Amino acid sequence: MKKLTVLFFFILLYDLSFAESKLGLLAGVSNSTFFQKDIVAGKDYVIIKMPYSDYGIHAGGFLNIKMGLFYLQPELYVSSISNTYKISNPDPFAAAKNVYKNDRNFNLEFPVLLGIKAGPARFMLGPSGRLVLFNLNELKDYTGYDVQLNKALWSFQTGAGLELGNFQLDLKYEFGITKIANGIKVDGTQRSFDYRANQIIVSIGWAFE
Repeated sequence: MKKLTVLFFFILLYDLSFAESKLGLLAGVSNSTFFQKDIVAGKDYVIIKMPYSDYGIHAGGFLNIKMGLFYLQPELYVSSISNTYKISNPDPFAAAKNVYKNDRNFNLEFPVLLGIKAGPARFMLGPSGRLVLFNLNELKDYTGYDVQLNKALWSFQTGAGLELGNFQLDLKYEFGITKIANGIKVDGTQRSFDYRANQIIVSIGWAFE
């Protein structure tokens, strides 16, 4: 994946002097595709990751480089991704049987997309990297259970969109390549799981001449 990213950047540098390029701004929303309920049971709490709860927002910029029918579009944006967990206390005398807590990540993301245009329609694919800047983890604060997050993630994006003048609208699917986390430490024991950064991404953009 790193070699593929280097190749995309090499194409970018090689064609920059021959191609029409413009900068722009983008923003959008995303939703992960964890459809099932994921359950972790400890001695004090039972944690259920709620389905459809993985949502995010992002904003940043892009460089669009046109090369005939093709284009190259490196992007750089900040994203915030949140997950919701239901925490159940098995103690029958507990004051609160169920509470809901969020786990929110703030990230720096940098997709590099190679695409082709057909009229206003565009189709794209390419690698994407994510660096976790920091994490606000209400789950850990409440239960003490520590999710072992990976700070750097790689994924692959593909999708389609529309380009009308300076306006862009893209719908992409992101396939996670690296795991989001190595596991969760519950009651001093490390438990592994294999979540990937799979998500649906909708972005709108505006290019400046």
